[in-house]
Amino acid sequence: MGKVLSVNKQNEREKIKRLQECASDAKHEGEQKKLMTELALIMERERIEESSNSSQSKWGSEES
Repeated sequence: MGKVLSVNKQNEREKIKRLQECASDAKHEGEQKKLMTELALIMERERIEESSNSSQSKWGSEES
């Protein structure tokens, strides 16, 4: 399962990079806003997942 998670993380990081490039290249303000919103959602989801993973590892170590 760890391998799947790392592949998903890599795919998300590639998507973040592409979104950042597209947002900076976007000619229309509406298109830029849409791309930046999608980028913010992905980054927030990633932050929540990392936070959740670190708290799960803390709980797991206390139970042992």
